Amino acid sequence: MTIVYEDKHISIKKKKKQEYSFFFKTWNDDTKKFWINFPFSLMKIVSEQNNVEKNTKEYILRADKMDLLSAHMKNKTLSYNTSMSLLHDIGNQLQTLEMFNIGFPFLNLEDILMVDDNHFFIINTSRMLILKNKNMHIETPYKKSPFYSPEMQNITAIPAKIHWKSAYYSLASLVVFCLTGKHVLNKKTSTEMLDAMYQTKLFWALERCLVEDAHNRYYLII
Repeated sequence: MTIVYEDKHISIKKKKKQEYSFFFKTWNDDTKKFWINFPFSLMKIVSEQNNVEKNTKEYILRADKMDLLSAHMKNKTLSYNTSMSLLHDIGNQLQTLEMFNIGFPFLNLEDILMVDDNHFFIINTSRMLILKNKNMHIETPYKKSPFYSPEMQNITAIPAKIHWKSAYYSLASLVVFCLTGKHVLNKKTSTEMLDAMYQTKLFWALERCLVEDAHNRYYLII
């Protein structure tokens, strides 16, 4: 079997042609709330197996292809429509998680699973944080990411507190990179990079997420 992704909580493997396994090594742990609200409905579930004694769970899923976004993006960019799907799927996932007081300070390419080139899912829970009054408490240093929000970039000491919408800025900057191959440095550069799609649905959705003030930042595709 080919390993697509693995961490201490989950192993995602290709079992055979068009069949993949999501194996949860410990189902009842601190990530359970994340996985209970995972959008499996966007995938084709073949079977589900629970082992109560061993506290494990496995989903068998049907797909033509599963890969990490980081692997797919090597020497490539995404089309307009695929970039829109990326923003839509991850934005919806973040919104759902926020309803259950779960947030992410930022995202990286290797955190995201790409399924059949048209659906995207956050699968790395290592930076999952519990929201308190819509804020995330940063208590450990992170390796610097090119997809940091302004508030993440401005952290000078730990512990620190940032707004949960930090993830929206991170997601938007990640989408811009996937679309253009260039990193967002600030508001001015993001607008210049998106000039080619000015006044499109994706342009305005990204602009809303790339607002500097997190309190005025929001995810909306219309």
